[in-house]
Amino acid sequence: QEYVDHIKIMNEASTRFHLIDRLLSDCFGWEKNHIEVEEYKSGNGFTDYQLGKPTNIIVEAKREGIPFDFPPKLDGKNKNIMDIPSLLRMNVLLKEAIEQVQQYGARRGALCVVATNGHQFVIFLPSSTSGQDPLSGNAMIFCSLSDLLVNFNLAWDAISYSGIKERRIVQKLNTNSLTIPNKLSTEII
Repeated sequence: QEYVDHIKIMNEASTRFHLIDRLLSDCFGWEKNHIEVEEYKSGNGFTDYQLGKPTNIIVEAKREGIPFDFPPKLDGKNKNIMDIPSLLRMNVLLKEAIEQVQQYGARRGALCVVATNGHQFVIFLPSSTSGQDPLSGNAMIFCSLSDLLVNFNLAWDAISYSGIKERRIVQKLNTNSLTIPNKLSTEII
């Protein structure tokens, strides 16, 4: 509640220091010894945050002054789940952040990745075991800190230290698929 959505800190370093650092450690239970910042890997660049040992989550922080544009949310049970192709079409900054963090996550073996400007969050799986492009799957989105607060249980399951250990993000994004499920007959041997 200390940080309201209408007050913006304008650069990435301040966003990280004031918001993201506190959210990761104070709200999502990540201890400082499980958080690495500005990690460099040859051919893959610098990541803003790597969480876990080995790396479980990669967080890409963008400056707070430029908001991500999201499509209107769906009503009902899946209102915080959205397909990534829709997000990629919304604006160039969001598309760049999603593509950048997906590449970091896939190349570094992260379970999930987060693109954030401190107030808005896009959480998704950077790779797929089903053979499909990970950028054609679903993402969990939080449009504001207020949305994050109201849906904190969902965010906790996705990116908290405890939630990641239980791989809850995989369950959330795989079971909340917005596509038509396969026919039951395809499961019969």
